[in-house]
Amino acid sequence: MEYLNLIDNHLERLPNSLDLPNLKELYLSHNRLTFLPESIGNLSKLEHLFLINNKLEVLPNAISNLHNLRKINLRGNPIS
Repeated sequence: MEYLNLIDNHLERLPNSLDLPNLKELYLSHNRLTFLPESIGNLSKLEHLFLINNKLEVLPNAISNLHNLRKINLRGNPIS
């Protein structure tokens, strides 16, 4: 799987373990996420991360492990 679209699903949290080694694009906009699990840092091939209009106040330190990340959109969150 190269992309995962979970836009507008009323998600309040993600699983603690994210095992999607080939994921390049993750769309999580228009949900109710208040935090991201540290396992987000395991998505080593992730290039695009869209988190528009959630309730995120902080990002986990593990986000710095995403060396292939080219685009992240946090618009509409308390941190943006």
